[in-house]
Amino acid sequence: MGPSSRLRQRKSGSQCVADVAEWLHDSRLRLNPDKTVIMWLGSRHQVDKVIDQDIPILQSLTTTMDTARDLGVVLDSQLTMSAQVGAVCQSTYNYFRQLRPVVWALSVEARKAVVLAYV
Repeated sequence: MGPSSRLRQRKSGSQCVADVAEWLHDSRLRLNPDKTVIMWLGSRHQVDKVIDQDIPILQSLTTTMDTARDLGVVLDSQLTMSAQVGAVCQSTYNYFRQLRPVVWALSVEARKAVVLAYV
């Protein structure tokens, strides 16, 4: 892929985001460039081919990311869900660690209820 093709793709991507921002503005909403994340989707081999890591978005430069959180779900660039599984395991581990000091004061049935309520 030549430099002119890459430049054309960057302009096309920036224009697409500008169009979305305009559509949101027409709907009385606002696109926050500070929270906007660019993520290339594809196989590991395809994503590694991408040279451009900084994309201009609404007068600011946005760096591409390997993972992004949307509505509580962690997505990765290969859509393998491994980042989501890791986040859920870490959250569960932390939750159960918080229960450790309290669990001994509960009956066996209450312990089961607390664990099942989380799961």
